[in-house]
Amino acid sequence: KKDLMNTFVKLRTAIRENCVTAMNEIGAARLAIYLFHNGTHSTHGVQFFKMSCICEKVAIGSGVKERMIEHTNIPINLFDEMIEKLNSYNRYIIMNDKDVHDTDHKLFISADKISYVQLVTIYDINNNMLGFVAAEMDTAYSKDTADEEKKVLNDLAKQLTPVLSYSDYTSIKTS
Repeated sequence: KKDLMNTFVKLRTAIRENCVTAMNEIGAARLAIYLFHNGTHSTHGVQFFKMSCICEKVAIGSGVKERMIEHTNIPINLFDEMIEKLNSYNRYIIMNDKDVHDTDHKLFISADKISYVQLVTIYDINNNMLGFVAAEMDTAYSKDTADEEKKVLNDLAKQLTPVLSYSDYTSIKTS
């Protein structure tokens, strides 16, 4: 049990430090990591897939609240288009406009002052989609700026791939 806890702490520290660096570099109000996981099974064995926020950092004084506790076990079927575009294009942007409030995408808007949220895919070492990075921005949307932010978020996703794809966590858990 001690090895499991040490591994968890090391993983969490590595992920958090990378998130803080990326958040500061792009000026995000909130940066979070979401991973996909197996939720539960139906009575006939059909798997339900979910996503959960495993790490987040909120900028001090941003007026944005932490969401990690409430962003657990979210059914991904609520976000079919978003997941499809993340898988196909490695990016999805949610604009905070009047239309978003009629969709489940509003879940990713932590405060009224957020103008858009940029999501970038995290892949495992076999190029399978593990989850995504979400950066909530409180600045006006600009395609050029968003493209620069995407580069930083892609670098973060690449840094997280080895940590999230393979760790001692699995072998310790099963020992």
